[in-house]
Amino acid sequence: MHLKKKTKFYYQSVIVHEDDRISSHFEAEGSRETKNNSEIWTVESSEHGQMRFYLEKDEVHLYHDKSHLKLRRDQRIPVAYQTAYGILDLESELVQYAWDDQRLKLAYRLYDRKTLISKVYLTLVLR
Repeated sequence: MHLKKKTKFYYQSVIVHEDDRISSHFEAEGSRETKNNSEIWTVESSEHGQMRFYLEKDEVHLYHDKSHLKLRRDQRIPVAYQTAYGILDLESELVQYAWDDQRLKLAYRLYDRKTLISKVYLTLVLR
């Protein structure tokens, strides 16, 4: 079954890097698409660009502009992370992951080799 519908999202994230905390929150238009046992949530923001979340049972793919993070429960995965300064070769680790019809909550870590560089906490709520 394939179903796509427009919706509004409330996005909130906190990125922790050493002693720094960067918070972000906004509301944006988007869509929610159901395909078999997975969902695709797309958020369109003029200020923050397009974000796409591919949600599966134990795996999440996050696309933000040119960046792609693949996150899998209890597993470190190599990722090429696009920044304003170029591409960084990192590893991602999904720490917490839950989603239902109204909300996505996840926490993940990014590593540069064995060094933890940031922890990210993200919540996305359908309005």
